[in-house]
Amino acid sequence: MPMDSYHGTPCTQRGTALVVSLVLLLVMTLIGISAMNSSVMQGLMSTSYQSQATTLSGAEVVLREAELDVEALVLGQKVVNYYDLTLDGGDDPFPVEGVTWPAGAELLTVLVDEAGKDEISGQFVIEYLGQYEVPGESAKETGERLPGSHVSVFRISARGTGDRGARRQVQSIFVTLDAPPGAGN
Repeated sequence: MPMDSYHGTPCTQRGTALVVSLVLLLVMTLIGISAMNSSVMQGLMSTSYQSQATTLSGAEVVLREAELDVEALVLGQKVVNYYDLTLDGGDDPFPVEGVTWPAGAELLTVLVDEAGKDEISGQFVIEYLGQYEVPGESAKETGERLPGSHVSVFRISARGTGDRGARRQVQSIFVTLDAPPGAGN
């Protein structure tokens, strides 16, 4: 039987310190694993957020390209992805809720950052909604309508598709004073 070296009496310890230290070690291990799982989950959420934000930025770049195309369209240049809803009875060939886009919708590739790491593919569609009278500017002074009392309204829809399945869709209403050549009213 082990003897106590200080008093010369048998030891009365029964391994309590060992059991307590093993329980504490188990609790600390569980806390560490939980913290590690939480850290991994936060990393995944951060990556997903960054992917979604980059895709939204790319969709906005595609939308701006489409707005530049509207400006060119009004000047008489030919553009792609253009639908005149005043000529085809107002039927929307491109429902925003739809998952599939028109087969003719041009696919653009947009570089979102200078390093060229984040590439977003995007599409846009330009829809001419017609001319609308501007209520505050439509007053008649001498029987003639004031200049600028009508505006041409376009609806531009754009979407970006990024990595990890991120997809963002944006839409704008673009107004010009001039109608596109050959447009119905």
